[in-house]
Amino acid sequence: MGFQKHDVFSSFLVFLVLFNSAHSFLPLMSERSSAECDVDCEPESVPVCGNDGRTYDSKCEIDKAKCQGHPVEFKHRGKCIEKARCEAQRALMLEQGNRMGLFVPECKADGSYAEVQCHVSTGYCWCVDEAGKPIRGSSIQNARPNCAQKGAKRMNRRRSSRGKKNKKGCGTSDRASFNSNLIDIFQSEYDRVPHTTTTATPVENDPLRDTHEKQVIQWKFDQLDDNGDEFLKKKELRDLRRMAKKIVKPKMCAKTFAKFCDLDQDKKISRSEWSVCVGVDINSKFSSLSAQLSRSIKDK
Repeated sequence: MGFQKHDVFSSFLVFLVLFNSAHSFLPLMSERSSAECDVDCEPESVPVCGNDGRTYDSKCEIDKAKCQGHPVEFKHRGKCIEKARCEAQRALMLEQGNRMGLFVPECKADGSYAEVQCHVSTGYCWCVDEAGKPIRGSSIQNARPNCAQKGAKRMNRRRSSRGKKNKKGCGTSDRASFNSNLIDIFQSEYDRVPHTTTTATPVENDPLRDTHEKQVIQWKFDQLDDNGDEFLKKKELRDLRRMAKKIVKPKMCAKTFAKFCDLDQDKKISRSEWSVCVGVDINSKFSSLSAQLSRSIKDK
């Protein structure tokens, strides 16, 4: 079965936003104040794995995430096993019940992602790679794409690329490490600036600001958005890109950061894209993301 063109891909962007960040998880409303959760955690010699499939620097980081409202528990010492990430994400989403717009991934028997993923409420299906990341151009509605055919085409393209060796890219674990280092920098900048109670307190009714971590991320978005148009363009990201390339590791992720964040490739980054890109928002309300996507397409 063939794949539909750009219009299908545009529709698929909604699901890319819902699914793209394998290290993120659905936030729940926290009953504690942001001050109680604002603790400095020292990294341990051995990282720890949470039941959301995400690797944390210490158990303190897991406790901090729980305090901020994330439904995560300590699972074991050491990094999370890559193949178990699908099962962890699936279990976490199923715990949330039948909330509209949630995407629940399908997993193989060994815990890795199934080649075909579908969003039940809309009927769209698409192909994913080993890390669970959607393969661009593979989405189709009311049918299942031929992912074996899609994978073969991508492999042939690689083999015919002038016989050059592929450079090491920014993988899923690399991206998670980069995001964590970048957020630490944003947090240190945030802490140096005085804030009113209003600007420092998470906004419960706003899925982009309902935890302290998200509040910091959106504060940084406001700092970068010079003209206040709710989008970050190339010029506004220039200084951040330079800084990231110089001091944020892994460096291969820094080089592609801006391009990676522009999910719909319209040469500007919206608040939703920004939040998803740095790994603090995966399953925002479906209707909110649909509206965001519609606005992006309309502005083209």
